[in-house]
Amino acid sequence: MVPCPIDDHEAVNRCFALAAASGDSDGHDHLGESFFFGWGVDEDVEPAIIHYATAAIGESSHARSFLADLCLQGSLSEEEEVVAVLSRAAVNGCNIARLELGKMYKRGIGVELDEEGAIRLFRLRAAEDDSGALIELAICYRDGSGWR
Repeated sequence: MVPCPIDDHEAVNRCFALAAASGDSDGHDHLGESFFFGWGVDEDVEPAIIHYATAAIGESSHARSFLADLCLQGSLSEEEEVVAVLSRAAVNGCNIARLELGKMYKRGIGVELDEEGAIRLFRLRAAEDDSGALIELAICYRDGSGWR
């Protein structure tokens, strides 16, 4: 990937952040890249993984490929490590991590399937009017989860 041709990586990242905030997988993918390579932000693997994991759950083949490469290079051992990073971020109040961790629990990705855990995380976010969490919670209710 070629670094941004203009010198204002921070402006570019603001655009990516707006797209990511609206649920756009590509926005998350590009933010992951910015954090991983330190383009316009401090180089930091944890937020990079959070954004790549969010993009990968959103069907971004680039993000999935990048996470797989990290696993092959030994930077990540497996999906469980992504869950560990998301868990640490969720405990520290990262809202994106809470939502994405809930999705992983709901689908059994990197963890045992845990609908109750997923619903608990979705409810935390839904209480703050997070549209993604509201949708995930509604789908759980529609499909019969969460009523127990």
